[in-house]
Formats: sequence, structure tokens, C-alpha cells
Amino acid sequence: MDYECFPVDAPFRVASPGWWGFAGTGTRRGEELHHLVGVEADRVYPVRGTPRPLQVLAHAPYSCRGVPTSAQAVYYTTPSGAAVLDVGTLRWTCALADRCPVPLTRRTLRFVNRVTATVLRDFALGPAAPRHPARDNVRQFDLPTTNLVPAS
Repeated sequence: MDYECFPVDAPFRVASPGWWGFAGTGTRRGEELHHLVGVEADRVYPVRGTPRPLQVLAHAPYSCRGVPTSAQAVYYTTPSGAAVLDVGTLRWTCALADRCPVPLTRRTLRFVNRVTATVLRDFALGPAAPRHPARDNVRQFDLPTTNLVPAS
């Protein structure tokens, strides 16, 4: 995961609805949580050194400076037992307090708060990888290995 574009305003499109952190949200594949990706977005660059297994949780196609690209939210686990969640958007933090500069729906706000609470509660129990190993699915998304957006 690395920086892809600024500024961005795009929907967060769910790709892995069965991921454990989404439990209790009622989400489904393809659900779009409008305006959640912004003001900066990150993307998976599938290059050597990218942590594996890496599970894409959300895949949000959008256009940056006229160039088609996408943002991802991901989860990965390590042999040491560590688990990492990268939501791929700065707007997640303002959504936690409902203080974003763009209006978010109640559905989006509930989703963000539920996922955050679920993940933090579980991570507080200790190494999450043994309980929730990531399921690598990066190849399903045909992602370029470089940033194609000029001056981003």
C-alpha cells in the first residue's frame, strides 16, 4: 500500500464482505459507501516486498487527474502473528467522529464505527493472525505496479 492520489472523492466499494472485521455490518460485495475514499487515497502496488498474504477488502475505481486508477483497503498477516489493517483513505478518521468536510450517510458512519470497534477489540486480544489469517486475493484486481497518475 502506498499513496496514489490527492485530492480524491470516491466511494469505498466492498470487495471481501466475508472478512471477519466486517462482521455485523450487513455489507455485501459491491456495496458502495459514498465519499468514504478521500481526501487522499492509497493503492496496492503488487511489487516485490509487498506483504503477503494480502487481502483486498475494498476496491474503489476512480479517476485522478483524468487517469483511471483505484484505491484499496487491505488486511495482511505475518508469520509473527501480527495483523495489519490499512483502510486506504484518510477520510476514515473524520468519519469516526462524523466531522468530515463532505456529508457521509448514516450507513457509512455506522459501518466505519462498527469495523473500527470490531478490529480494535480483536487486536486487543493479542496476535490476530492465528485467529484471522489473511486470504490473498490481490491477483483478482489486475493492479499496475507503478503510479500512472502524473505529478501525484
